[in-house]
Amino acid sequence: ASSSELGAGEWLFREGDEGDRCFIVRAGRLEVLGAPEKSRIRTLGRGAVLGELALLTGGTRSASVRALRDTELVTIDRKDFEGLLRDRPEVSLALTRSIAGQLRENTSGGDELEPLPGVIAIVPLDQGARIAEFARSLESALSDHGAVRLLDHAVAGGNYSAASPVATFGPLLDTAAADSDFQVLVTDSADGDWRRFCLQQADRILAISGGGADLSGMDLAQLRGSDLVTLIKSGETQTDRRFTTTLAPARIYVVRDPEAGSDIARLARRLSGSATGIVLSGGGARAFSQIGVIEELLACGIEIDRVGGVGMGAVIGGMLAMEMGPDEIADRCFDEWMRRNPLGDYTFPRQSLIRGRRLEAMLARTFGQAMIDDLPRSYFCGATDLRSGELVLFRDGSLADAVSASFSPPVVAPIAVRNGQLLTDGSLTGGLPVTDMAEQNEGAIIAVDSRFGDSEQAGRDGQEVPGILEVFSRAFLVRSDSGNRRRTPSLLIAPNTGEVGMLEFHQLDRAREIGREAARQALEKAGDSTEAEE
Repeated sequence: ASSSELGAGEWLFREGDEGDRCFIVRAGRLEVLGAPEKSRIRTLGRGAVLGELALLTGGTRSASVRALRDTELVTIDRKDFEGLLRDRPEVSLALTRSIAGQLRENTSGGDELEPLPGVIAIVPLDQGARIAEFARSLESALSDHGAVRLLDHAVAGGNYSAASPVATFGPLLDTAAADSDFQVLVTDSADGDWRRFCLQQADRILAISGGGADLSGMDLAQLRGSDLVTLIKSGETQTDRRFTTTLAPARIYVVRDPEAGSDIARLARRLSGSATGIVLSGGGARAFSQIGVIEELLACGIEIDRVGGVGMGAVIGGMLAMEMGPDEIADRCFDEWMRRNPLGDYTFPRQSLIRGRRLEAMLARTFGQAMIDDLPRSYFCGATDLRSGELVLFRDGSLADAVSASFSPPVVAPIAVRNGQLLTDGSLTGGLPVTDMAEQNEGAIIAVDSRFGDSEQAGRDGQEVPGILEVFSRAFLVRSDSGNRRRTPSLLIAPNTGEVGMLEFHQLDRAREIGREAARQALEKAGDSTEAEE
């Protein structure tokens, strides 16, 4: 066996290459990419074995592998590999189990879930990052979810040697990992080998922006794709956007005051896979039932950390992500949908039945200049691209613009044209986009489906025939049911909204009560199931 290094962005091998060696990851991070369009199959960290399948079968590489960070590898050639299998039967058994697990993942049809981080590196981006204070607060919050070891340059002792950073600091991390669930590595721009070690070893990098002056000598390329944490000082309302383009962060967290605790606690829940998310469907006025569901969940002490939605669910979810409470959301809905009627500006239907000006004004009043990046709760919404038929997700940018694209029923409301895409109601392709939230693997997901109600009432004699807007809305929601995403939620709540018409916004109070009752029943049933399993 021999050692080798791979720089961030470099290819270890490509699909179709000869499989004459296998590798063990000693430090760093790699991604396994497959066709089409080099989609990510999985990520690999310290201790992972790769390339063994081609050695066992004698075939070529079945996927491509590229370094996400500077990576150190142990390389084993074919001769040594065959000798290892011959002399150590337990190695052969372990490899068989590993390959079987990979095959199960590849044939399951689901996308890879982001692995939960064990090693978390904290890196400052500017002089206002307050790293020590932030690290202590995060250590305290993470301790609610497992044992935590905080390691910084002082603990490492500056024990530099001519060997690699892994050889110098690896034993320290191994000792910490043996008796803790989370190892938090704290570094700064001047830590040299310790900083390099932290970036190589981290399962998750938190790059901290505090709005201060830039740090000299900071190589931001090494932090590309990391998580961005923006610290907002008291009285500020917007995050520092200097790094969003440069880093292309995988996630953005907003921490308004590290010592206050609520935002740090939410960050800790997301890092530990304990953050409850809620996914909200469309459904027009029926989506008002989601207000009642949210009200009941919060009353039961359930912290909602992540929000996703399509159609009317994007509207309700956007207000929830801004930390509006159920009463405030209901008041806003009463004012906007019952008093003002944003769907009331009818026009000759060249492209849509309404002009959309009232709708845009309503979204501007509700969300103002809010940016998704600044929201206390993680938020996304989805719109359907009529060109490709795909669901387009909005995870950053203007909240009002994102919601406008997601809540634009085709024919009823004008189509949004952005970046060459024709965007309309996200309910068409993402009735319940659970998978899009589940991919980050941050915790349980509650899905609220308010679309269909009680279908037994449909078509009975004496039933009032719905108007043209109602007909269009129902037709598109029927199509959207085939667009439900692959993964199932931890809990599905389906309010029986059959008595509420799609455009009967005056039934706000009734829909809200239906949502409350549906949530109570679902939570009671879930509790009974848990007790039965125990």
